[in-house]
Amino acid sequence: MTDNLLLGPEAGINHSLALLRAEAFEKPVDPRVDLAANVFFSVDPEASVSGRIASAPGSLLSLQVIPHSPTRWISVHFQLGAADLRQVQMLGVICRAQAPKSVTFRLTLRSGVAGGFVDTLFRKTAVAYAEASVHLDLIDLSRDLSVPREAPWREVILNFDTSTIEVTLLNFGVFSI
Repeated sequence: MTDNLLLGPEAGINHSLALLRAEAFEKPVDPRVDLAANVFFSVDPEASVSGRIASAPGSLLSLQVIPHSPTRWISVHFQLGAADLRQVQMLGVICRAQAPKSVTFRLTLRSGVAGGFVDTLFRKTAVAYAEASVHLDLIDLSRDLSVPREAPWREVILNFDTSTIEVTLLNFGVFSI
């Protein structure tokens, strides 16, 4: 087979991530900060927080978030649109991250449904260390029947601990099989 191009449900977000890796910016932390098409940072709007979000060519994002009051969430959202999973057996993520002090985060697949959404946690907790490390995880859709195969919208969410965070996401990608 020659000149074959397979575009899976992750093609749109991976394109947005490639564009983000080429960007350079620094922005203050706000309740919602749009970082690129289909990528945004979110923090509890009722919390008092400070910090910055930066991107440099060759790296994805550097986050520095300092909560000054109780904070319900700190997250980065990667929007997949209406990703059709009817022909997908596994949906996975790969992330390369680094942090001066260990930082943990959980990944969630959020699928829109009538009246709200369904969250499906990826199985592993990601950890960023002083030395760059890779996290790989997937949801086996052939076994996890709670994930709607069709949804009007989906996103993969990185949910960080609600304490002070300093982490660099060197790379991130979504894949399907």
